[in-house]
Amino acid sequence: MTAEAFAVLPPEIVTAAGRGWHILPVQAFGKLPLVKGWPKEATSDIAQLEAWQHQYPACNWGLATGTASGLVVIDVDGAEGRASLADLERQGFTLPATLTVNTGRTDGGEHRYYRPPSGDEIRNDQSGKIGAHIDVRGTGGFVVCPPSVHASGKQYRFIDPSVPVANLPGWVIVRLTVCSPIPTATAQASPQAVGKGGRTNRLVSLAGTLRKRGAAPATIEAALLAENATFAPPLPEAKVRTIAADIMKRYPAGEANAPLVSTVPPMTPEEAARVTGELLETCRAWIRRYIVVSDEQAVIMAAWTLHTYAFDAAQITPYIHITAPERECGKSLLMESLAALAAVPICSGGMTAAALVRTIEAKRPTIFLDEMDAQLGGDKEYAEAIRGILNVGFSKDGVFYKCVGKNFDLKDFHVFCPKCFAGIGQLPDTVSSRSIVIEMRRKLSEESVEPFRQNAVKAAAAPIREALGAWAARGSVVLLREIKPAAIPSLSDRQNDIAEPLLCIAQLAEDGWHQRLTGALQTIFKAAGTANTSSGATLLADIRAVFDGGTAEQIPSKTLAEKLCEIEGRPWAEFSHGKGLTANNLARQLKKFKIYPVKIRLGPAETAQGYRRGDFEDAWSRYCLLPPIQTGTTEHSASLLAKTAFSNRNTHSSVPVAKSASKPHEQRGVPLVSVQNGGKAVSEVRI
Repeated sequence: MTAEAFAVLPPEIVTAAGRGWHILPVQAFGKLPLVKGWPKEATSDIAQLEAWQHQYPACNWGLATGTASGLVVIDVDGAEGRASLADLERQGFTLPATLTVNTGRTDGGEHRYYRPPSGDEIRNDQSGKIGAHIDVRGTGGFVVCPPSVHASGKQYRFIDPSVPVANLPGWVIVRLTVCSPIPTATAQASPQAVGKGGRTNRLVSLAGTLRKRGAAPATIEAALLAENATFAPPLPEAKVRTIAADIMKRYPAGEANAPLVSTVPPMTPEEAARVTGELLETCRAWIRRYIVVSDEQAVIMAAWTLHTYAFDAAQITPYIHITAPERECGKSLLMESLAALAAVPICSGGMTAAALVRTIEAKRPTIFLDEMDAQLGGDKEYAEAIRGILNVGFSKDGVFYKCVGKNFDLKDFHVFCPKCFAGIGQLPDTVSSRSIVIEMRRKLSEESVEPFRQNAVKAAAAPIREALGAWAARGSVVLLREIKPAAIPSLSDRQNDIAEPLLCIAQLAEDGWHQRLTGALQTIFKAAGTANTSSGATLLADIRAVFDGGTAEQIPSKTLAEKLCEIEGRPWAEFSHGKGLTANNLARQLKKFKIYPVKIRLGPAETAQGYRRGDFEDAWSRYCLLPPIQTGTTEHSASLLAKTAFSNRNTHSSVPVAKSASKPHEQRGVPLVSVQNGGKAVSEVRI
């Protein structure tokens, strides 16, 4: 049959229009559309089709694919396309039987019609994602349909018009959406054995990737069911559908925070150890390339940088708190160098609480907050909101609740993500206890580092970021979830919680990195010492020092308050707006530890309210983890101050001073006692 034989509207076109398929006229013996704006003009209206038939009596006909007709057509180009299909079938990727058109090509081309998942949009693809010489016609495309005539002179015809249109298989949706090539070397026709937890992780990652690309719910479910069929054994179908539903609820359409699927083979444990170790060393060297920090600090921040790419493997995320005694010590510069490598960095020095929670939920970024001292010391409501976000965002299950909209509806925001902040001074206790403190010092003239130039840094960071992204994409999260590092005995429970995600990374790397990071964490936590200790724990430590400085097993309340005020570098002399700590203040502070003043006997006929050493023993064992200072009063040496919560590394020498004042809490003149050093009396000072 030739194009001239078409005198009336062909029955195939009438049938297609009756199915709701949108048709358009195209050039006879060719594929060129004969109407302008054909994507909008293609129609199933019989009257319009008849008009085109009379206007172009010898025309071929096209079928608009995608959302217009609810069809996706897989175009198999001749012998090469059929060979690709055979390869796919050997690998376990099959195309179900469906309504198929023989295109009239001399080498046997085919158009296979499929129905995409409801509500989804599959667009044209000619990049070979399905296979070599196999194209996809979706939204924005069309195919020539029966009874058109091919340039070879052969007619387009349905192989079997009675065959129904099948659903588009899930693996095709995955390949089109994830932009991944069909595996050839490792794919097997038989189901793949997956390790414990691997099936769920794989499906969650796949669902996240599809959702990020804007896939519809039906598409995600179909793709997950198809992927699940390749597992040995597969997960229960109900669980697969639950995963698909959960990802839809957790991640709104098209958001960048959905977990991404790996499009390359996962790393073997041996390869993971090598790659992780190389990345840790690269990141460590990167930090010291631009910033003067200790090797211990650099090792910790290198592990934290990798953690930003794999924090989904952890239940908590350690915060990095960059601080310094003065300005111009490199805090902001260190943050910039970390942000250059971190995953999805978001930097802000004054982001509102509303913007912060929305940013975290939408992007799951690495947050960098500069000038934290100013932010937490400003508006009280804002400071409390930021503190609340940091407190709950430490845990994977952390949720921050906020009223939104005109009706003040309560909405929960998931704010779990890595965070780094910088500022001068101390953070609130609840935030500092979740942080690893990186204390900066002003660079000396003889300390040399490479200048930090934005353009050069960006270019130098690009290949490292790419390598970190590849490490994350190749199953590092799955491997890290299997690692359960031992706790470090010298650290507290909270410190071990903070350390665990980083230790998992170091343990994955092997090659001494676990021991290296363990030593670094011990050094940094010890250097921070009690600098992050609460005022209550500091008070207990100082009271223990007072008791240890004498032989008495009990002490009057007033005397204890006075002795606490005499300890230089402590806040007690300036307590209560400079009035000093009194016996009443002391009683109120100790009440939360269930320690109360009692009547003690000072002599045969003298009693007073005071405290007994035994009443403190339980609290000391629970809250005073560091060794007590060696005297109960003023010892000015740096060795003492290094052990206290208000230590100052710039203190250089011991300067005994005796002071007196009219006010009791300012009184420094008391009897001479020996200052102990390693068990030997080395000097005498007035306490």
